[in-house]
Amino acid sequence: MDKKQLEIRNNERQKIGKYLHDHISNDLMALQFFLAKNKNQPNTVTINQIIEKIDFLRRQIRAISHIYTIEESENNSITDLKAEIKDLIIDSAHIYEGVEFNYHVYPKKNKIPIQKNKCLELLTVLKEVILNAINHGDSSSVELNLTKHDNEISILISDNGIGFDTKKEVNGIGLQNIKERMESINGKAIIDSQPNYGTTINLDLTIN
Repeated sequence: MDKKQLEIRNNERQKIGKYLHDHISNDLMALQFFLAKNKNQPNTVTINQIIEKIDFLRRQIRAISHIYTIEESENNSITDLKAEIKDLIIDSAHIYEGVEFNYHVYPKKNKIPIQKNKCLELLTVLKEVILNAINHGDSSSVELNLTKHDNEISILISDNGIGFDTKKEVNGIGLQNIKERMESINGKAIIDSQPNYGTTINLDLTIN
């Protein structure tokens, strides 16, 4: 194996490792959250819900596997960001039972076209934000506002959790992942939080 091939393989390993952390690990934590909440209620309803969540995780694994088998041209095709985020919110509400999710889009009528590769990174960031809000921030409510203006979008995510001191925790792996992923698609993330006052994260991105 020559140096170039080794570099390509190492890059792919790093990508796969990052996806395993950002997708599968986070979804397993979400499942753990649900199991812990319902451990004293081993009835048919919760068992069926667990089966559904495991199936959701299975589909996530298949989706990640698909990322590494599709052609580059397909990965750069266009999807509707508004609809993709809506699906993510629906899935999140299904996983994090008892947490209130609110999703608002401006303007309401039109689709928001975006390349699939950018969309994937953005959805991964949003999953990380939601996971942090619930598992670490102990939030019971998460609100997401998506705004499009010309070829730019802004996503504002706020929660009612316990918050944290950004000066002390700004280098945490979760927050660092968020910033790095946004930078990888030429976007930026601004994180604002205070202890006992929840967290607000603003994601800005040029979509064309």
